Amino acid sequence: MTILNINHKQEELIQHLFEQVHERFPQITREEIGVSPEDKEHLWVYIDAPLTDDESVELMNYAGALTADILMDTGYWISLMPRFSMEHAS
Repeated sequence: MTILNINHKQEELIQHLFEQVHERFPQITREEIGVSPEDKEHLWVYIDAPLTDDESVELMNYAGALTADILMDTGYWISLMPRFSMEHAS
C-alpha cells in the first residue's frame, strides 16, 4: 500500500466533497484514498456505493460537477471512485 502525502487543504476538500455526496446518497461509505496510475497529482477517493444503476449514473454526474468545481477553484484534482456493490438492484 502506498503512503500518500495529503496536505490539510486536500483532506479538507476530500471531506467536504464526501459530505456533499453522502448527503444526497447516504448509503455510500468512504474507503481509502489512492492516486491515479496516470497522474500522481490526481487523488482518487474510493467509496463503496451500493446503488441502483440509475442512482449510479446520478452519483457520477453529481460528483463530477462537484469535482470539476474543486479543480477549477483550487487546482486540486480529486475524483470519487465508486466500487459499486455486486448486490445493488437494477
